[in-house]
Amino acid sequence: SVQSEYSVYLSVVDFIRAKEAEGCDVVPGVRAGLFETIRFPYLAYKELEEVCKNPLVPKNLLAEALLVRLGTFECPDSPRLSHMRNKPSLMPRASSGRAFHYTADFDDRGVLYYIATDGYTHPWANPALPAPDRPVTPIKISASSIEKGQPSDIAELKPLECWTKDVPSSWFSIDLGRTRTVMLTHYTMRHGGNSRQDCLRTWVLQSSDDGVEWDSVSRHTNEGFLHSNFGAHSWVVVMARPRRFFRILQTGHNSTNKNFLSLSGIEFYGDLYEVLKH
Repeated sequence: SVQSEYSVYLSVVDFIRAKEAEGCDVVPGVRAGLFETIRFPYLAYKELEEVCKNPLVPKNLLAEALLVRLGTFECPDSPRLSHMRNKPSLMPRASSGRAFHYTADFDDRGVLYYIATDGYTHPWANPALPAPDRPVTPIKISASSIEKGQPSDIAELKPLECWTKDVPSSWFSIDLGRTRTVMLTHYTMRHGGNSRQDCLRTWVLQSSDDGVEWDSVSRHTNEGFLHSNFGAHSWVVVMARPRRFFRILQTGHNSTNKNFLSLSGIEFYGDLYEVLKH
């Protein structure tokens, strides 16, 4: 694991100087690639001051780092800053993942439960709603439309009736926040009605880095696992890498041949990655 960005910087510099001492010149392309492994915006001030004096460090990487540092304070909502932050070398480095193992539907061992209790340190509170000691919600839940309830209802412990309007391709999406990504192994859903009507049958679980471009994680066609009042079921999935955004996209009619997407609960299991705090 990475102790600090400064330790990565020292390792890169030591490697280049060792090669030069051996009479092996590190070509500019390779050198640039080595320095791109360092997340320069997250160096301490004195460390960054030292790095700026090193002629080995590509100046374009330092310029990007300084723009990110300044932009965070002067224009945090700038579209250009948001775009830059999506570049791997300018993103905070992820810590080691914390594993959440599925044992039963809506147990207290899922990722959302962990977030809702602030790492098991506070009583549970819906993570998609503000609380007295938590004005900023840890996660955000959105829906393509709402006819019953509100999007945050799918993060509740106890089931509440919740569904979208009768519109094709309806969806619910979950944004885990800038500091979190999850590599799923399982996910759980609960039917959103206190009846057997409008149960989910055909859908895609999707994931995304930015909430704009989506990839399919798993596809489901005419599945009947959700078939009772607030009935729940869990599915096993495989992901290539962790993601921040997840979406349930209905891609066919529900059990009553309508387009209402009816959900009253969702939970994730797998490896949670939270960025290091600086």
